[in-house]
Amino acid sequence: MLQVYTFLHTSEKNDIATAMNCLTEKASEINMREAQFFPKSKYAEALGGSLVKHMGEVFNSKYSIEDGKDSYRVILEECGCIGCIQKDSDEFGLDDTTCRTIFCGACLGGYRLSAEKLGVKFKGSLSPLGCIMTFSSRKDR
Repeated sequence: MLQVYTFLHTSEKNDIATAMNCLTEKASEINMREAQFFPKSKYAEALGGSLVKHMGEVFNSKYSIEDGKDSYRVILEECGCIGCIQKDSDEFGLDDTTCRTIFCGACLGGYRLSAEKLGVKFKGSLSPLGCIMTFSSRKDR
């Protein structure tokens, strides 16, 4: 939160798009590096597993997994990451929309970009307390 607050106030909110692109790209690089330890046929599962590890376990989120034949869906029923961010956001003068734009946007964007680069179908959406991300093996490879 302190880093985001500092960035927003020193940049005077003029360059949020550039910062978000950089953050999304770096998140994607990390996700891809982890997924590439698996065979290509397991990339969808590897990306979903990465989400579970990072958001579910590290942030103590409440989540469920739907592991299908060609897809892997992670449902963050209550995201511990955005929950802890929103808890302290008032102290930094950030509203919920700004928090979700920055944190959820970077997370969803990073996984979307990783999936795209790895040839995996991606579908993601936000819910009031978390998000849903589905990774599917492409049939056209």
